[in-house]
Amino acid sequence: MRKLFVLTALLLFAGFAFGQTLKSGSIVAVHHYDIVLRPDVTLNQFLEFMEKTYKPEFEKAFPGTTLVGLIGDRGALKYTYAGMIIFDSMETRDKYFPVAEEEPSNWTEEQQKTWQGFNNEISKMVLDLNTTYTDWKIL
Repeated sequence: MRKLFVLTALLLFAGFAFGQTLKSGSIVAVHHYDIVLRPDVTLNQFLEFMEKTYKPEFEKAFPGTTLVGLIGDRGALKYTYAGMIIFDSMETRDKYFPVAEEEPSNWTEEQQKTWQGFNNEISKMVLDLNTTYTDWKIL
């Protein structure tokens, strides 16, 4: 129940912070991450990669998306990390990430290369990564 409250608060914050860009029908995918970094990787190195490389490259490769990094400041998830992918529509989300894993993603070759590059870079920094997520539709 606490996690639901925290995620709801994050979504409300997103609505206020990005009120100009969050339109009815947009999708906000909120991902909570449990991350174990490799011993030779600092948190700052990982966060810098996410902000300066992953975010702009993802948004360029997947038009219609905006990424937002989050860190828990108070409450049950304090000091934990989360992220939001804001899709401009349900169609955009479904194009890149179909409902059923068996469905083709309709990714271009360039998008596939970008995604594989992300996975390779993240695996150099992270020992273990678990995520839970919920996609929220803006009313």
